[in-house]
Amino acid sequence: MLDQMKYVSDVLIDSPVPYQNLKDHALYFELNDEKVPVVSVRYLIEMKLHTERAQDIADVRHLRSILKDGKKD
Repeated sequence: MLDQMKYVSDVLIDSPVPYQNLKDHALYFELNDEKVPVVSVRYLIEMKLHTERAQDIADVRHLRSILKDGKKD
């Protein structure tokens, strides 16, 4: 699934998901020979729902379609 995503990062100040949960369920991809942790799709959805911003709600629809299609968490 990560190959479908653009390399964009967000800085999160206040997460509704405890850091340890994010860390325990992180996905990893390689960038310049380094393993970079990224939040799982399920937790990303939870965090985006917490913001209630229009773009995040649109992102949630797309992320849910990825999960529905059986893509990797």
